[in-house]
Amino acid sequence: IMGRLMRKDSILAAEIQTYNQQKQELLEQHRGAYVLVKGFRIVGVFEDEHSALIKGVELFGNVPFFVKRIQEAEEDLYFTFNF
Repeated sequence: IMGRLMRKDSILAAEIQTYNQQKQELLEQHRGAYVLVKGFRIVGVFEDEHSALIKGVELFGNVPFFVKRIQEAEEDLYFTFNF
């Protein structure tokens, strides 16, 4: 679903592509956890969304990065914010 909903020129296109390419392996090893992706790199996997967001801000600051729950069925969530 995410690939279908996100345009190629999306600000998070690289992150979404990386997640989609690694999704099966992530599901096998970390189902239910949260993944942090920046560019074409999986930065880490976290037990909760808050921890992934905090780590993203610590590492990258107030710039776009991708945090997603690793699950089979996709949820469509859209939000932005500035710190």
